[in-house]
Amino acid sequence: MTDKKKRYWSTLEEYYHDPEVKRLRREEFFNKPEKAFKQDFGPQGFSRRDFMKLGGAAAIFSMIACGNRPVEKIVPYVSQPEEITLGIPNYYASTCTACPAACGLVVKTREGRPIKMEGNPEHPVNKGRLCARGQASLLDLYDPGRLRNPVKIVADGSREKIEFADADQDIVGRLKNAEGQVVLLTGAYHGPAKLDLVNKFLNIFDNGRHYKYEALFDDGYARSRQQGFGSNKLPQYHLDNADVVVLLGSDLFASGRDRVRHMRDFAEKRKIKDNHMSRVYAFEPAMSEMGSNADERYPVKMSDLPVLAGALMLQLIYMDKRVPGLAQRISADIVRKFDPYEIEEKLGLPMGTIKKISDDLWNNRGRSIILSESFADQGQNSQALHQLVHVLNSLLDNESGTIETDSIPDSHILSGYGDLRQLVNDMNSGRVSAILIAGTNPLYSLPDDFGFAEALKHVPLRISLDDRINETAELCEYVLPGLHGAECWGDSEPYTGLYAIQQPTITPLWNNRQLEDSLIAFGFGLGVQDFSSAEAPIKFYDYVKKYWQNNIYRDAGLAGDFQSFWVKVLQHGFFESKSYKTGGLGATELGIEPVAALGRVNGLSNGPELILSASSIHIDGRSMNNAWLLETPDPVSRIAWDNYLAIAPSRAHEMGLKEGDVVTLTINGKSLDVPVHLAPGTHKDSAVIMVGWGRTSVGDVGNKAGVNAFKLAKSIDSDIHYTLTGVELTKSGKRIPLASVQGHNYIEHRPILYETTLEEYREDPTAGRHQGHGSQQTLWKKDHRYPGHKWGMVIDLNSCIGCNACMTACQVENNIPVVGKNEVLNGREMHWIRVDRYYSGEENNPDTIHQPMLCHHCDDAPCETVCPVLATVHNDEGLNLQIYNRCVGTRYCSNNCPYKVRRFNYYDYYESAYKEKPLHMLLNPDVTVRSKGVMEKCTFCIQRIRDARHQAKSRGQPIGPDEVQTACQQTCPAGAISFGDLNQKDSLVSKESHQPRAFKALVELNIDPNVSYLTLVRNKDAKKDKHEDEEH
Repeated sequence: MTDKKKRYWSTLEEYYHDPEVKRLRREEFFNKPEKAFKQDFGPQGFSRRDFMKLGGAAAIFSMIACGNRPVEKIVPYVSQPEEITLGIPNYYASTCTACPAACGLVVKTREGRPIKMEGNPEHPVNKGRLCARGQASLLDLYDPGRLRNPVKIVADGSREKIEFADADQDIVGRLKNAEGQVVLLTGAYHGPAKLDLVNKFLNIFDNGRHYKYEALFDDGYARSRQQGFGSNKLPQYHLDNADVVVLLGSDLFASGRDRVRHMRDFAEKRKIKDNHMSRVYAFEPAMSEMGSNADERYPVKMSDLPVLAGALMLQLIYMDKRVPGLAQRISADIVRKFDPYEIEEKLGLPMGTIKKISDDLWNNRGRSIILSESFADQGQNSQALHQLVHVLNSLLDNESGTIETDSIPDSHILSGYGDLRQLVNDMNSGRVSAILIAGTNPLYSLPDDFGFAEALKHVPLRISLDDRINETAELCEYVLPGLHGAECWGDSEPYTGLYAIQQPTITPLWNNRQLEDSLIAFGFGLGVQDFSSAEAPIKFYDYVKKYWQNNIYRDAGLAGDFQSFWVKVLQHGFFESKSYKTGGLGATELGIEPVAALGRVNGLSNGPELILSASSIHIDGRSMNNAWLLETPDPVSRIAWDNYLAIAPSRAHEMGLKEGDVVTLTINGKSLDVPVHLAPGTHKDSAVIMVGWGRTSVGDVGNKAGVNAFKLAKSIDSDIHYTLTGVELTKSGKRIPLASVQGHNYIEHRPILYETTLEEYREDPTAGRHQGHGSQQTLWKKDHRYPGHKWGMVIDLNSCIGCNACMTACQVENNIPVVGKNEVLNGREMHWIRVDRYYSGEENNPDTIHQPMLCHHCDDAPCETVCPVLATVHNDEGLNLQIYNRCVGTRYCSNNCPYKVRRFNYYDYYESAYKEKPLHMLLNPDVTVRSKGVMEKCTFCIQRIRDARHQAKSRGQPIGPDEVQTACQQTCPAGAISFGDLNQKDSLVSKESHQPRAFKALVELNIDPNVSYLTLVRNKDAKKDKHEDEEH
């Protein structure tokens, strides 16, 4: 290993040695408090408008009155208490509804109200992990932006409050007279009882139809699966079986299905086991979340990826003659078109890249995977790319090793753009008499030239069953608001034969009704016997229970009675039937001729292109009124509260653009003003903008946050393109500051990160670690002992993917407030744990590393020695405590903290939040609410340590070695965090802290931190590590 140290940089300003960065390094604080007095704030230091806007997500509120328990019988997770005991939490198994993946949940309730969502450790989908979306879905439950009663929208656009009974009477009467189609338009929708209900409802009518539309659905990829394998079911990827991963514009962490499982499986293969780990190659137009974790990454235009795939195939079957019989069928024209050396030169790839990847894939046949599924990659040449990828995966035996479709139920098949085009045509021609819309927002996410809005106006009866008046509901006649997943019953089938249950943990907060109960009410009015019970509409709880008894329980052939079976399902949250596949994968026969697939590829593209990409935080914009997520920064750019146009720094310099400058983006006759972000690793001819922003009817917090990039998509017949050519950028002269959290703390070239290559690690497990500067001297005696517990944490940098789930989980658990964009710009975000993103190498294609940073609970903590009132002290278990009622706000501790992880309450961010009910129900009563003028920081979830101590005492046993889990550790989809007692040698954290890769950040300061990191290991050739430049 060379003695040179890598130079890490977090922002382009730091990379360019900007004088402003040097100035900030000399300042005590990023933003001086006196600046606040020059701003026009209200009496609380904040404008009332900002208070009202941000109060919806501050999540720090007064002590809470008891909530109401659901009426139906629900069963707690594992054990059922006889009654609620004040101060004692109950836990219920359920299913997450934040996205279609249907992850298993354990919902923590206090006094009858949910206060925390956690992953169900028994559930096969997520195995106890949960993403940031799932954690933040709790705020969606208490969101004041939800509609609180049924509404009728009259002709002039005004809204009238109505009763469900009156709406049902009118709707049933009009449905009886419906002569045309009755359409149910939903998002992804699966679950045996739910689908049975929908089918029975639609069968009432001569022409009932169900469409499922998801805005981030890769319809082109689904059609390519239909052409190649005879089914448009999207496959299940087994990244835990993949030793080599090649990403061709795909980012499963953002727009991918089954996001938590993909994260977990991907990270599992990045852990070093027996000196082995996976190798990941990424080819993409801009840095994605998944691409940022690649060992080798190359900027390539999205429209050029089919040619790259063709060159890889030519290398495999013609140059290397890996597949007997195919090489002879390759014509000279194809050889010239896809010659790997020419393609590498034209794409700017290092010579031999394609050959190396081809060899790597072939040597790992059945244990590799090539991915091209991507919402963004839907353009003129995307079909050719997908077909080539299917051929390559089949030739490499991956379709039976890392890819399979047997585990995906048919109910997961979504409606393609061709189906939606047919629906638009039917509505325009008057063939649709009624449409019911739930869980999808086509007027927001479809381009205007698709014609959905105008077509919808031709439908006589339009009903929205969503939880608020969104962009689509504004054109409906009735809005019958639905429920949050924590308020209602349901079921799902995430994998074939794996059935999950969803049970309510609180009664509906308002006069709302879930989708299924609305369908039952309509069906009952139309005379359907299956929807009636004792001359009244059956409750959906009874419908679900009856269906499970007559179908799932009966088919299982179990010996016990149904009630015992039902209680067990409710306790565990799911049931694995005989058809649930847990064994090996079956092969799928390919119907695409390899040579013919090469002939369908166009040549390399010319000119700039625009890519509409998915947000890994906000999905398709459904969570845009969730301020927890709005203040969660993007995993790569580290920008919150806005979307932006990501362009290469070199292109920005040519145009004279700086960060936050607004440009007018014009393409296909459509224009949009958007701020630019100078994004390292972006191809010079690519510009990328995230969809899901720019909502106009979602709520006070999210309205007009960012711009709506969905409207830039191009509708072509029965297709929609999200990769577009011919984009033009014009400087507008305006500026919108972007709230990036990355530039608030600079490491000042201190040794805070270490990395090495797998080759070097095999030779020396301590490779990459800088050993400090000789012996350390101190004024303090080193004789302090911790005879009981000594709490510590280890973070594996190989596993951390930068997803920010830990930040959101910590925010929910510890009542951390949202402060808003202006305060983030001032460097005053309140997250106790942050995920720093660092680059190394050149700006055009840097390596990336993600590092979670929190309080290190140092044994010789520099914050403790400077506090004049002893508000921060050490306890006998190694915890650095913050005593809030002693703190007088000098901020000396923050200035003296080398990790910059202490947060100061400049204002009472919670004052106006008390006025917005039911937000007051979000508070975790186990964690103290902090007030203005008080410092706060990570506590290692001391409330969880206390609970574990009480439980151990009641058992008459000591706390187990891995019994305590912090909120960040528990949710981490990648399993990158371990926590526990360092004194217990059999604890995981103790074992990992003694690994050869373990190091402590800034150990040379002699502060004895109790958080360790495991050195990042990249699976790349050490001698070709192009980014090893000397730190200066």
